[in-house]
This record gives sequence, structure tokens and C-alpha cells, in this order.
Amino acid sequence: MVRFKLNRRRVFAHSTVAAATTSGVLVGTIPIPIPDAAILGPVEIAEVNALAKIYGINNDEDSRKFLNSIVEVGTVSIAAKTAINALKAIPGINIGATVLNAVIAGGIVAALGEACVYAFEQVYLGNKSVRDIDRITKFMESKLASGMVDRLSEVLKNVKEGMSPQQIAEVVLKAMFTK
Repeated sequence: MVRFKLNRRRVFAHSTVAAATTSGVLVGTIPIPIPDAAILGPVEIAEVNALAKIYGINNDEDSRKFLNSIVEVGTVSIAAKTAINALKAIPGINIGATVLNAVIAGGIVAALGEACVYAFEQVYLGNKSVRDIDRITKFMESKLASGMVDRLSEVLKNVKEGMSPQQIAEVVLKAMFTK
């Protein structure tokens, strides 16, 4: 029964990450005069809060501190900024800025979601606690940094001009969840 409940939560969690990733890709495709981060922040916060609910993380003071630290890691991650700059410098990437922005935005949201699923699952299983903020934020930072540039580079090889945001999101999700 425990395994069934965990698998059910995973399905809901991955569906949530997919929806948030698609939203991130959409944000990246819209040419707006403000930084994408201003709009991605609320998408990331909604993703983290939805995943927390799926894994039954309560709304007490410790949990709020825990969730706030996770959101901070995701929205101001040095790893994410490094990935953005590194991807823009890859020779041979001949896609438009809009598609590149969509891939990066979707990739950041997907990576944050993937890391949250793992962290929240550890809390749900009792392996970690919401009081383990330092350990979990370090894990989140490493998860966002490890291989992100490689994964998004792989995505860029498979994304073509003219693809819909949904198609781009599918490519991003496949790269983020199959390694």
C-alpha cells in the first residue's frame, strides 16, 4: 500500500512538473520587455507549493522556512544563471533567441521540479525532515548545477524553429527525467 501511495504521488508530481515546465516554456517564448525571471518566479513558487501539497508537507513555520529556502535556491540559483550564460556561448547553436529562451526557462523550471520531487519524497518517506534545510538546499543547488548545461545542450540539439511550446516542453522534460 505504501508503494502504491508513493507511486501515485509521483504521477501527480510529474504531471505538476510537466505543467509548470510547459508554463516556463511559454514564458520563454513570449517577447516581453521585462526579464523572464519576473514571470518565472511565480511559476516556480506555484510549482513548489503544488509539489509540497502532493507530498503532504504541512503549512507550519518549519515547513514555510523549508519551502522558502527551496524557492530561493530555484529562483536565484547561480547554477541556473551559469547555465544560461553557458548555453548562449555554445558554438553551432543556430536557433532563434525565442527558442533558446524557451528552452532555458523550461529547463530551469523542470530542474527545480525534479529536485523538489526528490527532496519532498525524502521528507515524505521520513529519510529527511523539513528541519534539514541546509542539507536539502545544498542538495537542491547541486541538483540544479549537475549536468544542467549538458542536458539543456542536448535539448537544443533536438529543438527546431517552429516547434510549439508544448513540443519544446516535451523535449525538455524528456531530457530532464531520462538521465
